[in-house]
Amino acid sequence: HMAGQQHAKKVLAMTVANWVEKDIRYPILLEGPTGCGKTYIFELLRDFASLHLKLNFFSFSATNLTPNGYKGDNWSDIMERYEKIHSMHLDRKGIIFIDEMDKILGYTNFDSQSQDMNQTVIHQMLVAISGTCIGRVDTNNILFIFAGAFENFEDTREQESKRIGFCRKQALENKSRIYDLREEMIRYGVSRQFIGRLSKIVHMDPLSKENVRFILLNESDGILTMKKREFEYNLLELTWDDEFIDGCIDRVLEKRLGARGAIIIAEDLIGNDTEYEMLERGYTKAHLHVGMLNGEKPFFEEG
Repeated sequence: HMAGQQHAKKVLAMTVANWVEKDIRYPILLEGPTGCGKTYIFELLRDFASLHLKLNFFSFSATNLTPNGYKGDNWSDIMERYEKIHSMHLDRKGIIFIDEMDKILGYTNFDSQSQDMNQTVIHQMLVAISGTCIGRVDTNNILFIFAGAFENFEDTREQESKRIGFCRKQALENKSRIYDLREEMIRYGVSRQFIGRLSKIVHMDPLSKENVRFILLNESDGILTMKKREFEYNLLELTWDDEFIDGCIDRVLEKRLGARGAIIIAEDLIGNDTEYEMLERGYTKAHLHVGMLNGEKPFFEEG
């Protein structure tokens, strides 16, 4: 399950369907704040059993990309890894997911000869997107999905939403429309040539309260739901109150921790020591309360 992001789900689903079924290859960029699900949406695709027989999946971070001859990963290294992992099925179509694109797009990174290494890397990306052979890998056979947080986009939008009077009303109306992400990218410093090669730039929203609640409590794999099942295996009962849930949600949103942050908070608050202490001391019930966010222990009850 993935909380929210209905637009991104639909766009990515149709992009992959067109690639698998019609040989239509549309490179796309997922843009959104940390924790909104950019990597997770790719992982969900990768985990579809029906796609394993049709596609090769591969992912890496753009953070360490450098031109050939420099310390770090270059495109030849990346394609060599792809080739090694999928050596038995190089004739299959592939999807390569490249995360952390905001770390190189719009930034300069000069070497000792005053050459902008990031621009060189971007040029190599453009060649790969266009289609070329790197070793035994034909990039005409690969769909590229890029992703990046571009945190300053969200900061700018928040500043606009805080403006007063008519200007604030107009900013909020603008915020509700589909953003002209291409123009935002160009203002950010991304080359028009790179933007022009992307068929889609998809904005992914920050998590809402409802999204975080879903991550914590949904019936199939909510983190607290699964914890409750783990406790039941040892005939133990785990409960919580609304104030505890609201406190967790507020902390996730306030700290901009995203989906992974929600899971980490729940794991840290409950951990394995809660269940251990119950088994050791003969408690049968643990109740999670808002005080735990300030370091207090759960309320325990004996059988």
